[in-house]
Amino acid sequence: MGRHIVETLISLISDSMLVLSTSGTIRAANAAALKLLGYSEEELLRQPVTVIFSSDVDPDLHGRQIGALLKHGRGEEFSTTCRTKSGTKLQVTLSIAVIYSALGMEKGVACLIREQREERSLVADLRLSGDFFKTVINSLPDAVMILDPHDFTIMAANSVFLQEMGLDERAVLGRPCYAVSHGSSNLGTPPGGGCPMLETLSVEKFSAAEQVFFEGGKVSRIVEISTTPIFDGKGELTYILHLSRDITARRLYEDDIREMARRLEHFNAELQQANDDLKSFASIVSHDMRSPLLSIRGFAGEVRRAVQELEGLVSGLLAGTGSTERDRAEELFHGEIDEALDFIGSSVNRLDSMIAAVLQLSRVGYRSFIPEPVDTALLLQTILNSLGHQLEQKQVSVTTASLPAVIVDRVAMEQIFGNLIDNALKYLEPGRPGELAVTADQSPDLVTFHVQDNGRGIAAKDIDKVFQLFRRVGRQDVAGEGMGLAYVKTLVRRLGGAIWCESIEGVGTTFNFTLPLQPLREEEAQPVSRAEVADAG
Repeated sequence: MGRHIVETLISLISDSMLVLSTSGTIRAANAAALKLLGYSEEELLRQPVTVIFSSDVDPDLHGRQIGALLKHGRGEEFSTTCRTKSGTKLQVTLSIAVIYSALGMEKGVACLIREQREERSLVADLRLSGDFFKTVINSLPDAVMILDPHDFTIMAANSVFLQEMGLDERAVLGRPCYAVSHGSSNLGTPPGGGCPMLETLSVEKFSAAEQVFFEGGKVSRIVEISTTPIFDGKGELTYILHLSRDITARRLYEDDIREMARRLEHFNAELQQANDDLKSFASIVSHDMRSPLLSIRGFAGEVRRAVQELEGLVSGLLAGTGSTERDRAEELFHGEIDEALDFIGSSVNRLDSMIAAVLQLSRVGYRSFIPEPVDTALLLQTILNSLGHQLEQKQVSVTTASLPAVIVDRVAMEQIFGNLIDNALKYLEPGRPGELAVTADQSPDLVTFHVQDNGRGIAAKDIDKVFQLFRRVGRQDVAGEGMGLAYVKTLVRRLGGAIWCESIEGVGTTFNFTLPLQPLREEEAQPVSRAEVADAG
């Protein structure tokens, strides 16, 4: 074999390797040896091996070992110390063997050097990998088995599985999984139902199944079983990962959800029926209740005309009587009777307004909203322009800021702002210049509008009443039916928002309302509830 071929073979060896002459001189060294020892090839070749291997106690120890090797012709492997060029001592395993010629003559010695730190690291890595594997499977909440696909014996099991079985590792490892899990003598069908392992073996893919266990005629436990094939580097099926999870609570929870969904569907049907009834109620209000009112108003007019005619007749009859009778008749005709008829008329008008308000509120629940981009700053300015005379008369200064464009029903938005601003102007404190501020702030999902005034304010005990239909709070010195804020609340709710009020009596009030940035679909819009209409009573 030529020298060039020998050197090529040596260079291909990954471990550190030296070739010595029979006298112990270094004749060749591969790259791994040069790197380990810190020498260049020129520095190391033709040096005695004792440059590298030299015992502090017996400097010629390795020389005699090489001599004995040549004499007896057998290989040796032992631990020793080698010294690098920098003087660092390394613990190594040294394997030495004789190199023979074609004629059987000793030509030299091959030395294979393996640093023991690498061996210790490899052992530690193996130990660590085993510990790591156990740590991983023991940290899983599921019961885990690693199975041999040929005979289904348990190769490993985690602590959850052992606890469920009430066994220790020694009683489990090496036994068939069906014997441990089901107390069966063959794979067969488990007591709780099908096992996915046969399918995994058949198709070599993940498979899952549920096993249901009964006790006393009732479901006692539901277990989800999954099996996953594990392949080696050659693509051969070597293990099966078997996981089992108790899903009893989850299944019961899902059953509860289904029952809740059924009830919700029932309640939705009832709500739909209630809303349909509300439509009928609006029709009844518009016809059956208004008809008697028209009759009362008509007959009240008839009574007034009859009283006027009666007054003329009575005046003629009382012409010759004393002043006491004439004064009493005057008091009856122009005092008590007129007052009673005026009260009937005003009550009829008020009741008619209340019926109209209920109708208006109920129609909000069924009017189709048309979302469109609305510049709220421009919309608000249009409303303020229409109220210019009132603003000037009451010396009201208006400020606006940060009003965004939103996608909303334009008419509904105009009615919301219109009612809130009209409400603010009605309840300004006389003798004090009015101040009105309309602002907004935005979050990722909502925009919140604020309408703030410096009016008379609302007492803390009355704040919860301001949105109730026909409920008016504070001094009753302003005309109105208590309809506006209830109407605003219904509009905001139908648009998917919320409205609330903050107020300090004598200082002012702020109405805040939110709108979603993404408008509700028509089927998501909130209908008018029966409670909202019931508040009319």
